[in-house]
Amino acid sequence: RPCGPGNSWGGNPLFVQGIGGADFRPACAAHDACLANGYSRKECDRMLYDGMLSSCACSDHPLLCRHKARMYYLGSRLFGGLWYPGQ
Repeated sequence: RPCGPGNSWGGNPLFVQGIGGADFRPACAAHDACLANGYSRKECDRMLYDGMLSSCACSDHPLLCRHKARMYYLGSRLFGGLWYPGQ
């Protein structure tokens, strides 16, 4: 499953799936699993952010990668409730 709304593993064209060698897809898949298992959205969003930051250790551009991870985290906090209301 790619990062962002949608279900095609090939990727979501609106969301870059990683940057500079870092792959955010495992963190996004873990985030979806976290939500599916009934954990709070806040808790799962924080786990998403931590997972993306961990993947940035493999990036050729770690500062840019961490910035992108922060933007995805903020996006999930601001807009995630549209897909997971009540969480």
